[in-house]
Amino acid sequence: MRYYMEMADQFGFNVVLYGCEVTEPALNGIASYNDRVEAHLEAVHGKEWRTLFNEGLDSLLLTKDLTHPEGKSSATEQGDGQN
Repeated sequence: MRYYMEMADQFGFNVVLYGCEVTEPALNGIASYNDRVEAHLEAVHGKEWRTLFNEGLDSLLLTKDLTHPEGKSSATEQGDGQN
């Protein structure tokens, strides 16, 4: 989630997480606000902003998550069980 928030910041929007129970009026307000934000993001970044966002997110995940602090790659840890 950290990298998702980082990319959202780069694209100029915030992510707000709600609890499990959200009222119908709140959902309507969220949908309306999301529509306005979507239109703004398309105006600023173009209609393919989601593709650009996802590509940037994928890049962050690949560059920052492949190596753990111990220097072992995720693939090595899942390999034969010997670290």
